[in-house]
Amino acid sequence: MPVLRPIVFPMLALPLFAQCSDAGVCALERATPTSGHRISLVGQYGRSGSPDDLTFQSLRLEGQFRLGPRTSVTAVLPFGRVSGPYGSTSGLGDAILVVEQSLAEGSWGRLSGQLGARFATGEDDAAALPQRYQLGLGSTDPLVGLRLDAPSWELGLGYQKAGARSANGQEPLKRGDDLLFHLGARGSLGQVGGSLKAVAIQRLGRSDLREPDGSIRTLPDSDRLQVNLVGGLSLPLDRGWSLETRLALPLFKRPDNTDGLKRALSVELGATYRF
Repeated sequence: MPVLRPIVFPMLALPLFAQCSDAGVCALERATPTSGHRISLVGQYGRSGSPDDLTFQSLRLEGQFRLGPRTSVTAVLPFGRVSGPYGSTSGLGDAILVVEQSLAEGSWGRLSGQLGARFATGEDDAAALPQRYQLGLGSTDPLVGLRLDAPSWELGLGYQKAGARSANGQEPLKRGDDLLFHLGARGSLGQVGGSLKAVAIQRLGRSDLREPDGSIRTLPDSDRLQVNLVGGLSLPLDRGWSLETRLALPLFKRPDNTDGLKRALSVELGATYRF
């Protein structure tokens, strides 16, 4: 059985965003090469786990469009709700845009460069709640990546430069930069496509908060390595439509959740139209 079949179902290019506990850099992992255009509507459910006990729900409109034989652009517009013991927030989240350019292609696969940003379109001080309840991080962050896509596997590196401090009234947060590494395999079993990959994020430096007196407090353990195991399935329907789902589980517990990015579980289900 080829590559992924002995493992599970392959890792078809499932470009569904925001599965890992990240600040936007995982968009580079999901902006996969495509031979055409696609539009997706994706629902997500996530839990932070204790002690915060936050629930995350979102509905995202995603599009990936070919601009030429070697260039594509991916855009994501999320709408979400975060609820927990102190209250809830809802509305528009931070939009993401990624441009991918093929650098080299052959029978071995494709090497691509990626450039993009996460834009501060979401609110970061709604309902006078802490930063972990907010749908926006309060900064526009540049993204850059490099990925290699072979017929049955992929690997890639990405980097996110954290922008300005959030304007949250309770927790004015300044995040550290993020380094991404992803490695996975893909294949198919009949008409069903599947995926299995490891997604690792290392925060380069600790995050910090500005106290009311103007002093800066560094957050311990905010630079802890994160590793997520992500599996996905894709079922083609009819006339260009497909049903896609992903499940992400953290392999290490993330102790700090001041930024609201911690996930104990994340599940996605989406419908995609390719043309």
